[in-house]
Amino acid sequence: MAMKFKISNETEVNIGLTFAKLYKLKLDSKTQKDYEKFNVIFNRGAKDVFDYLYIIYVAYLCENENKQYEFNDFIENVDYFDMDYIIRTVNALSSSKKK
Repeated sequence: MAMKFKISNETEVNIGLTFAKLYKLKLDSKTQKDYEKFNVIFNRGAKDVFDYLYIIYVAYLCENENKQYEFNDFIENVDYFDMDYIIRTVNALSSSKKK
């Protein structure tokens, strides 16, 4: 299920997680490492605040095949510190239901 994520006051990006899109990331040599890190975080739990953003970043990769951002650029563009919003977004991604 796709949804919007606010990067800054001016910018929103599409994010979403599906098994098919994650599988594409896993098979693509350009994004395989992103998938592997996502998988570790998702299955073992976040160890720091950036792990939550990494889950959102991978959801961004799933929805944007022509990605604008590398992870470092992605977090540099998140111009706020609202962990409640970040965690709610991760929870929504991991429990989205098909309508």
